[in-house]
Amino acid sequence: MRSLARALLALALVSAGCGDDDEPRAAGTTTTLEDVECASTEPTDVVATHGDLTFAVVDTGASVDVLAVYVEADCGLAPLQLDREEARLAIGGSVTHAEGIACLDDGGLAVLSATSDDGETYDATRVTYELVGVSLVEVDRETATIDATSDAAALDPYYRLDC
Repeated sequence: MRSLARALLALALVSAGCGDDDEPRAAGTTTTLEDVECASTEPTDVVATHGDLTFAVVDTGASVDVLAVYVEADCGLAPLQLDREEARLAIGGSVTHAEGIACLDDGGLAVLSATSDDGETYDATRVTYELVGVSLVEVDRETATIDATSDAAALDPYYRLDC
């Protein structure tokens, strides 16, 4: 995974815009693994690892856990960046909202979100990110409607971390 991240850095990829694969990416910058500041302390509540990624609980709410995501860098674990801030992603939810994360085989992440006014029909969004250095760069966004009365299992990934 580290070699993939370094290869992507060598290609000088930039922060992505939203949309599908045929839309051009917006110009921007990413932080390289060599320029990164590592976490001052190692995360303590690690709940999962996937390749070079480490997921740790940093906050807990009534129905969700908030996770920080770290990537292995030369100096240790470095916090991943999302929109130029440390990535904080929720998992869990209630009857009317769901938040989930799925690790992808290519080293990227999918962030899942679903909301409902009635607990039966959900507006679902799946945002796919690739890892570029220590930045999560959006590469795809898909929306769907999920009918929980006919396919409740379709909502399962939206409530959990799958890594």
